[in-house]
Amino acid sequence: MAVTKEFISKHEENERIELRECDITKDNLGNNIDAVLLSDVTYDETEAGNILRNVWKCLRAEGQLILRGYYFDPQNSNPLFGALFAINQLVINSNRKIVTLPSLKALIDKTGYIISKISPLTEHSFIIIATKPAS
Repeated sequence: MAVTKEFISKHEENERIELRECDITKDNLGNNIDAVLLSDVTYDETEAGNILRNVWKCLRAEGQLILRGYYFDPQNSNPLFGALFAINQLVINSNRKIVTLPSLKALIDKTGYIISKISPLTEHSFIIIATKPAS
C-alpha cells in the first residue's frame, strides 16, 4: 500500500482516489462508485463470483467494471501461457476451480453486467470492460 500511496501522491488527481485495505469478496467498497479496476484478483471461480457481486453493490448505475488478468482462452493465439498460468494457480491451491476467459465471461454475465469489451491487453493478459446497467 505504501508504494501505491507514493505513486498516487505524485499526480494531480490524487485527491480523487481513495485507497483502502479490505476483503474485496465481502467488505463494503463504498457507494455510487464510477469505476472499479480489478487486476490479478479473479482466478478462483467462487472468489470471482463473490467479488463480482460485491463490486455490483458499490457501483452506480452505468458504473464500469474493469478486469485485467491472465486467463486461459483456447481461442487465443497464445493458449499455452494461459494453460501454464492455470497450472501454476492449481499448484498454489489444488482445491480451487480456476477461472478461464469463457468461465469469467459467464460469471460476469450471470451477475448482470453488460460486457462491452474483451481483448488481449498484452501477449499474455486480457482486459474486460463491463457496465452495470441502469435500473
